[in-house]
Amino acid sequence: MQTCVKMLPDIAKKISRGKPLSKVGIDTVHVYRTDFNDRNVLTNQGAYISLNNTKGAHMSRLVEVLKRWKNNPIEVDDEILDQLYSTHQSRYTYWECAWQSMYDIDDIQDLKIELKLEGKKILGQYRWYLSLGIPYASVCPCASAMCEDADRTGGNAGFPHMQRALSIITGEVNHDCDLEDFIPNAVSKVISVVDIIPMPYMKRADELDWCQRASKTRLFVEDATREISDVIEPLFLDSVVVCKHFESIHEHNVVGVRNKGEELV
Repeated sequence: MQTCVKMLPDIAKKISRGKPLSKVGIDTVHVYRTDFNDRNVLTNQGAYISLNNTKGAHMSRLVEVLKRWKNNPIEVDDEILDQLYSTHQSRYTYWECAWQSMYDIDDIQDLKIELKLEGKKILGQYRWYLSLGIPYASVCPCASAMCEDADRTGGNAGFPHMQRALSIITGEVNHDCDLEDFIPNAVSKVISVVDIIPMPYMKRADELDWCQRASKTRLFVEDATREISDVIEPLFLDSVVVCKHFESIHEHNVVGVRNKGEELV
């Protein structure tokens, strides 16, 4: 029986004599999902597999898996890794999902934070990692001390300069990690030690209060890294904290890093 259906060759399945590839896949796949606030957010996702003896990968299968999870909560869930694994049965399967969320401070104030969830399945073993980017601010301790000394000696005291800052925290989390509770808890702990954070809405009295608190909050990048690490490390199996202070009077920035273990650097 004749048919008009033509079977197209599957080039990707051909055996390859080339070197194995540790990761091949896709990135910049945008899918709407819900965050820890149960709000719709646009995610930027990637998915990868290892490639051993075949010429190529079926990239469309990876995209299809990510699209299936549209509007679902962003969670630590081995199922998405299993679905990606089923597309190629590779030794290594990796998924990443980045997005922005708002952390509610009060009825009208919120703080934009950067988030990324990463999962990997290697030879049947699952591991999960969460990253948080939390902005804050700091008054330069050196500038504060010099201005105070100038004021005591009758000179022109001047004003200490401030620095915008960012804490980037990456850590390994348990399989039973509930992001709905975990993320707000982690953000609140960071805010509790840095004290001053960007505020999108201020009346004059609010601005005065913020500036008065800022005058008492003097953190070198080393101080911030140590203090944030102290409150964050107990939450993770392993972690690394990176603090960046964006200098206001220099062209360079300053950075501090502290690792809990030896794997994450």
